[in-house]
Amino acid sequence: MSTKKETVKNEPEAQTSLSDLDQLREIVFGDAKRILQTQQQQMFKDLQQQISNLGASLNASMEDGFNTLQQEVKTVDKKTSAFDIDHHERSDILKSELDQVSIDLASQSDLGASEMDKLHDKLTSDIATLSTSLQQQIAQLIAELAQVSNDLDSSKTDRKQLAELFTTVAVNLEKDDAI
Repeated sequence: MSTKKETVKNEPEAQTSLSDLDQLREIVFGDAKRILQTQQQQMFKDLQQQISNLGASLNASMEDGFNTLQQEVKTVDKKTSAFDIDHHERSDILKSELDQVSIDLASQSDLGASEMDKLHDKLTSDIATLSTSLQQQIAQLIAELAQVSNDLDSSKTDRKQLAELFTTVAVNLEKDDAI
């Protein structure tokens, strides 16, 4: 029983010594503690502002990228349309020339079969050459469009990775502040 009485007596003394210790801590470390807390709060505010600025910058950059992509797609579309129109015009010209040649061949029945075969082969060769040329130009435009699209997609991916990095940094800072 005497231990219980001693414990009860020691409790007020322990509280007094704790409050004395707290007062001593305040005297010795109080100013430094407040300065550090103020600096920590300011750094946190500055970091939040920087993250906000980076987010705005990232959004603006992404918007610029999307606008550039749209412009590139429009440019490629115009080029493709021009090539399509050119292809159709050439096709129409070739058809009319072929019709004219057919008419000429029919009217000049005295031409020998070998000469007609040679003429036919030449026309077929010319048509094949023109068709191949047009197909190559169309394939080249499609490849350019794919390259521009891939370039813009990869820059978008980089932006996503940067956004994830900023998110991770912010979460880590919040954890550090909680500690």
